[in-house]
Amino acid sequence: MRSSLFTEMLCDEVSEILRLHQVPGVALAIVREFAVVQSIALGMRNTGTRAPMGSRSIFEAYSLTKPLVAYRALQMSEAGLLDLDAPFEDGLFANTGMRDKRLRLITPRMVLSHISGLSDSDGGAGLSFSPGSNWQYSTQGYEILQHAIDRISRVPFDENMMGNVLRPLSMKASSFVWQDRMAPLMAQGHGTNGESIDDRRLSVPDADSLLTTAGDYALFLASCLRSMHSGSIGVRMGEPQVSLGENQCWGMGWGIEVTPAGSILWHIGGGAGAPFQNFVLGDPPTGNGIVMLTNGVRGGAIFEPVLALIDPRRFSLFAFIKNTFHK
Repeated sequence: MRSSLFTEMLCDEVSEILRLHQVPGVALAIVREFAVVQSIALGMRNTGTRAPMGSRSIFEAYSLTKPLVAYRALQMSEAGLLDLDAPFEDGLFANTGMRDKRLRLITPRMVLSHISGLSDSDGGAGLSFSPGSNWQYSTQGYEILQHAIDRISRVPFDENMMGNVLRPLSMKASSFVWQDRMAPLMAQGHGTNGESIDDRRLSVPDADSLLTTAGDYALFLASCLRSMHSGSIGVRMGEPQVSLGENQCWGMGWGIEVTPAGSILWHIGGGAGAPFQNFVLGDPPTGNGIVMLTNGVRGGAIFEPVLALIDPRRFSLFAFIKNTFHK
């Protein structure tokens, strides 16, 4: 990335990108050389009240939750508490409505890299393919992994994540369940016509329930990038598990784009129709990265042009995102 700091001119350009794509607001956090160096907020937190976006604004992270779940699973693997290649217990699938013998083949590693065959919903849609034979993004798989973590730890998932991930990384503004203290800082989600979408205010944590700020999530990203250089959890998260074509792979928690200079880590949160659209990208060789949280259904349209303001490289991951998540 050319620079870690947004100048007034770059902020003006981002504001114009927001206007062009009809996105109410964005919170950005910049990571440089493995440290969070800047947080920027532009646009409106709520179009109804005209409240401005702030660096402390809280967003629904949606699937940006999953890399944190993966991080905790790999912590437990390193501690000898979770075998990544041992099939899940049958009982974990009891509430899915599925009666498929192939469920007994699914392992945490398959779920982490989205090759389990489970669907992207929590319904009993059945397996799309034999576990391990193909790739299909699966929120349901991560929910099964969450339940496995619950059984092993015997601690409520939100408390488990708070004690082992959020608090150690100083993610003080983040939570896996709604807390009333968040209401004054909560960014309002907006739909296709700019209408406000009610907060979900989830009391039960899941693989999409993280509430966070751009700055907090950047602390997690920076930790992952640092750990890739120390030979620990970050390395395992960034190891390609399945090839997706066009220089795209999936690891255990991150999407991966293979470039001549090394692998780029990325993830999105919020697919087609979600009132929050979020994006994160990290460059392990340099320790640079960006977190981009938006509060509008059209937010996905700004990922590429905003990133281009600070990183001149062209990435095929945006075509993959469009074809896979934003159809």
